[in-house]
Formats: sequence, structure tokens, C-alpha cells
Amino acid sequence: GPKGSSGPKLFCVSGAVNRPGCFEAAMDITCEELVMGDRFGRWMAGGVPVKAVFPGGISMGVLAANELKMKMDFDDPRNYGLLGLGTAAAVVVNAETDIRRVLLNVTRFYAHESCGQCTQCREGTSWMYKIASRIAMGAGRMEDLDLLEEVAGNMGMMPGLSICGLPDGATFPIRGIVKKFRGELEEHIRAQEPGRAEGVLAMLN
Repeated sequence: GPKGSSGPKLFCVSGAVNRPGCFEAAMDITCEELVMGDRFGRWMAGGVPVKAVFPGGISMGVLAANELKMKMDFDDPRNYGLLGLGTAAAVVVNAETDIRRVLLNVTRFYAHESCGQCTQCREGTSWMYKIASRIAMGAGRMEDLDLLEEVAGNMGMMPGLSICGLPDGATFPIRGIVKKFRGELEEHIRAQEPGRAEGVLAMLN
């Protein structure tokens, strides 16, 4: 492996691949090789193109399809806006998956897992889930995307606002999804029925 990330490591691959499993490889392997290589994930199931990969579990953040040359080591993930390598358990999302559903699942998980002790985590994860729910239900607003980034940017141990790392793990995938798939999210919002947001807002508040 590369300097600072020597030796082999166990990597896991799950999601929309032909061969999910746990594989041993050197730490200079790229995410693309891990997902697509014949010795590993063996390309995408059904031949559907890849949309996104969470290379270290969802807490570390997300890669878009054009970022899969990232090396699965301890340093390169930061060059792609990720928190780190994390568990080295790659979750693969195919191009037929609605990114709104991915965002909803991520926010729902962290809202559920928050113990509620720290205000910014309890309120932040809850509100990010509500906003993602609104978007997924076809009632999102363009400003919701900026609001998600703002809430996510004000949570976690890094700003010194929590006693554990759960809010940090919650913010990296959300910020990554909004930043890297903003065009798709905006397209869905523009295609919504006029006036739908008001009814959903009342239900979520």
C-alpha cells in the first residue's frame, strides 16, 4: 500500500453489484477496482451504471460516479470531501436509484440513532430528516438544499458542540449528497406540483 497506509486490508462491498462480499486487497486499490474488478464486486448488477458509492460506510460521505479513482487508503478520501476511510465498507448505489430516497434514508437513520442528549444533534438530525422527507414527498423548496447544508455545517465535535461523533457522521453524507447531486435534487424540485409544499409543510411542522 501507499506510505502511511501500508499492508493489506479487508474491504466490504454491498449494494448494487454482482458480487457483494468481503475482500482482502492492498490499500492502494481504487474504489473503482473494488466495485468493478473481476476479483471483487464484478461490476454493477444488471449492467445499470453506478450513480454513487459510500466508500467507508455512510458516515464518511459519498463519491459521485466520476470520483471512483479515489484510493481506498487513509489519506486520499479527504481529497474528495470525505471524513476518512471509515469502515472501508463500500455501499454502491446504481443510476436507477432516486437520490431523494438515499438522502431520506441517511437522514432517517441518524435522526433515529441520536440519543438526544446534545441539543444540536437532537434538533439537527430531526430537522434534516424533516427537510429530506419534504423533498422526497415532492414538496421540497430550493432553499431546503441550502438549509440542509447550513444545519449540517453547524453540528458535531469538530465545531465543539457534541459529546460524541454521531453528528459528524450525520453531516458528511448529507453535505456530500447535496453538493454532488444538487442538480438532480433541483430537477426534482422544479418538477413538483405547484402548491404541494404548503400541505406537506403543515403536516411536518
